[in-house]
Parts: sequence; structure tokens; C-alpha cells
Amino acid sequence: MRIIVPGMSTISTASWREQLRKRLGVQLKPPRRLKFTREGKYFTGMTLLIGFGAINTGNNLLYLLLGMMLALIILSGVLSETVLQKLQVRRKLPDRLFAGQPALVELTLTNNKPRAASYSIQVLDRIEGVKSADRPGVYYIRVDAGTSQSSQYRYAFARRGRFLIEGVEIATRFPFELFLKSRDLDERDVAVVVFPDPIDPPPLRTRAAELTGDVSRQRVGHGGDFHGLRDHREGDDARNIHWKTTARRGEVITKEFEEEEARSVTVCVDHRERSEDGSDDVEHAIRVAAGLCRDFLARGYAVGLGTLSGTVRPGTGPGHLDRIFHELAVLEAADDDGSPFVVQGGANCVVVGPVANAPAVAGGRVLEHLVVTAPEVDP
Repeated sequence: MRIIVPGMSTISTASWREQLRKRLGVQLKPPRRLKFTREGKYFTGMTLLIGFGAINTGNNLLYLLLGMMLALIILSGVLSETVLQKLQVRRKLPDRLFAGQPALVELTLTNNKPRAASYSIQVLDRIEGVKSADRPGVYYIRVDAGTSQSSQYRYAFARRGRFLIEGVEIATRFPFELFLKSRDLDERDVAVVVFPDPIDPPPLRTRAAELTGDVSRQRVGHGGDFHGLRDHREGDDARNIHWKTTARRGEVITKEFEEEEARSVTVCVDHRERSEDGSDDVEHAIRVAAGLCRDFLARGYAVGLGTLSGTVRPGTGPGHLDRIFHELAVLEAADDDGSPFVVQGGANCVVVGPVANAPAVAGGRVLEHLVVTAPEVDP
């Protein structure tokens, strides 16, 4: 079913309901949350007891004491509300996040109040799927009016994949720690991708060892062995000018180099589950594949990635490694349907997976098939 709203494009019923639920959730959510601390429970209980005693006995001293205690509760609410007003939080995430590795996240708290300082503020990141008690955050003792302070926390994501940071929560126990008052700063959601933690792969055998050394193609290129001299052309690199010959002939002469054929390998991840309990094996295979890609790139190979859901063409450099890690981070376990890996024609492939039977590879040759399983953990 689809709904047509005047002045708006056609939207599905499910999408419309989701948007309506989100808007109502924001509007119905209380602007502040108040929670008793342990000291606050004792103090409030004593206040109630003294209040009952004052009413039953009519003792003026008890009424005076009751008034003082109620004034402290009211003062606590007013001052804590002042602390939480006009605060802004900025977050700085690291360039790369790896599962299981602590990442350093920086939070900057800005107090936009013109005169009043904010005291005893706790800032927590609201990460989708993480319980309130486990949210990471930082603590600020004092932030003066019109100033900013930065602090950092370490947090390790338990698994790879996509995560959503849904703004931050700010809380305070100021001034008497009777209550914990908190509110959410609903800033723009931030989606992060957590890479798999690479592990050292097992040593490769003979066929994979064929990928050794750069192969000279006896063709003019860049960065190889010296090939010869020629006249300088427009657009040639000035660093390649042969100055001695240039001075002797009186004209600009440029050096030529042999082109090197880059070593190339494609790591194919067989992410099929062997059984219902094979998810750990697939995760281990993905980590091994990440380690293989990292090691091959460090050794100067052009590295590609092959999965049952898509491929990444061979490339080099840190940016290319991030693309491979991103694909591995969002890779999901697949059913064993016998689908082949489709790779670039002539690619040298190293297949990694928990399934013992070697999968079909279309467009390349399999140099090695690594069968890896997650190590058993003692109970």
C-alpha cells in the first residue's frame, strides 16, 4: 500500500509509519530525566519522616528543619537545570576503527551560557545497541561560561560492522548529588564502520610463492631499470633530465626507464557457513583475509578482494586497503549455494574460508585454498 500526501512524493506505508513513530517519539520524550542517587534516597526519606513528625507533633523546630531540607531539594533542581542549559558537544572519531581494539574518541564540550559556569558534567555517547550502563563517555569538573573543554575516552567495539551513534547524553549530580539529572542532545546521527581486526595468516605454500619479484616487461615506463636516452618532450618529469648529456649536446635529453609489471593477487573470502554454528568460523576467515590483504599490500602487491556478493579490483595504497576493510566489515555470512567467485580475468587468487571443498573461481586461477576455523576456547 502507498500513501499520497498533497505536495509530497508518494511514500510507502511502512516508511510513513516509521517517520511518524520517530517524530512522536521525539515529541513525547521527556526533556529531562531525573533519577535518585543513593544519597538522594536517604535524604528524601529523612525529609518525609521529618515532615510526618512535624505534622503529627506540631513542633516548630521540625517545621523549620523540614523547610530547610525542602529548600535544598528545590535548590538542587534549579541549579542542576542551569548546569545543563546551552551546552554543545562535538565529537572527533579516529580515521579507522577495528573490532576489539580500543579507539580514542575526543569529545569537546562548549558552554554557550554568557555568565554561568557548568559543573560536574558527564557526557555519554549513545551508541545503537549499547545499554545505558555500558555507554562510553567523559567527565568534566567545570566548564566556564563561553569556553570549551576537550577530553577523550577509549572504547572497543565488540564486533565488526556498521554502528550508529545517536547523539549524546549529558548528565549532572550538581550541586548536592541528591539526584542525577540528564538530557539528550539530539544531534545528527553519525554512522561508523568498524573494520575486522586483522590477524596474521598462516604461511602460504608453493603455488602462492609464484608471486615473487617485479617482472620487467622491456617496455618504456616509470620507476624501473634504466632503458635509454631520448629528446625531452613536453610534460616529461624534470627529475628525469640527464644533465651531463644535455650540457654536452646543448639540448634537453631525458632518461627512459623500463616499465615494471606490478604483482597482483586477489584474496577471495569464502563466507559460507559450514553449519548452524559456523558464524565464528566465518568471522575468523574474514579476519585472516584482512591480514592477508594487509600483508600483501605491505609487500608491494596490487591486491583485490573477491566475495560472493561482489569484488574490489586490485589496487595499492592505504586508501585501497580501507576500501577492502570496509567491504569485509559489512560482509555477511552466506548460504552454500555453489556460487562461484567472479574475479578479473587472469587474477591470481588465494581463497580463504571455513569450507574444506575449494569453491569455483571464474576469471582467475587459484594459487592456494586456505581452510581456516576459529580456535576452540576452553570453557
